[in-house]
Amino acid sequence: MILIDRRTGSKELAAVVTAPFTVTTLEYGDVSFTGNGPTPGLPVLVGIERKTVMDLLSSISTGRLSGHQLIGLVNSYNYIYLLVEGMWRPSPTGILQRWTGKWRDVYLGSRRFMYREVVNYLNTLTILCGVHVWRTETLTQSGHWITSLYGWWQKEWEGHHAHTQHSAAPPPPSIYLRKPSITHRVAKEFEGVGWDKGKALASHFHSVRKLINATEAQLKLVPGIGKKLARTITEEVDKR
Repeated sequence: MILIDRRTGSKELAAVVTAPFTVTTLEYGDVSFTGNGPTPGLPVLVGIERKTVMDLLSSISTGRLSGHQLIGLVNSYNYIYLLVEGMWRPSPTGILQRWTGKWRDVYLGSRRFMYREVVNYLNTLTILCGVHVWRTETLTQSGHWITSLYGWWQKEWEGHHAHTQHSAAPPPPSIYLRKPSITHRVAKEFEGVGWDKGKALASHFHSVRKLINATEAQLKLVPGIGKKLARTITEEVDKR
């Protein structure tokens, strides 16, 4: 179940969240819930801090977010999200603007903000503090986002496969300063081989022809290629 803080700035979300929720008092964050983490049977706590653009700018100016709220969030939750709500953009000269029926330069008192200030601040929270920063444009969109996020965290950790769907093999490591040879690229496609063992195979056989004609005994001579993997390679070659 989603927990929504009862105070202003949080309770409005109760009207737009469609997953089961209850309104309560949270010491830190506007929304929280438990989810399934990487360790089976060990739930994790997820906290969400929601801020409108003006709330965010106020927090930047006073130091409240980084100096107080962030410390509490880090101590209270395993995973932290910062949701920035509103429509905002850079002007042609880089001044921060937000939509209020039309685009207007953003002022906080007499201070005018540059777009890069906000981007750099949020990037610091992401890179150095491990905060997951997201943007929505409206309260309704925030409700849909929170509901979707809650659903993601209710799924078993092993059930998340989106990051593995784009390629059968990972890209070559950055340590390869030269383009891998055709033999290397063919070798890494065998099940259980990959780039590192593929490099060893390419170095040993030097050509695709020699590689695909290699016997199981010859394959086992290559460092890192055991009996089981050698057999897998020869079986794949025979299938082709």
